[in-house]
Amino acid sequence: HKLIDEYINLSYHGMRAKNSNFNVKIEKDFDPGVKEIEVVGNDMSRVFLNLLNNAFQSIEEKQRKAGAAYNNPTVSVKTQIIGNYLRIKIRDNGTGIDEKNKGNIFTPFFTTKP
Repeated sequence: HKLIDEYINLSYHGMRAKNSNFNVKIEKDFDPGVKEIEVVGNDMSRVFLNLLNNAFQSIEEKQRKAGAAYNNPTVSVKTQIIGNYLRIKIRDNGTGIDEKNKGNIFTPFFTTKP
């Protein structure tokens, strides 16, 4: 949770540095049963940062398009122990993924960014 929390803050403040008007509700629902787990910190950090940056960018894009009509921008991060596994969910209510790109989300090095 400490690693996820660190990257939530890093990504959010990175977005605020680019756009001082950016604001979003961040919901955290961390399973209290999660204890320390062994991960490759650099790899997981990169995953969290990319997912969170994408979530915040999606919200920023929707804010630009919808204006005042978009009144509840939210990113939620949830952890949950399921058997011997830890499930981590990162969700946003931004623009979503275009249908044409959904088939590529697990394609290595695929990006929609310049």
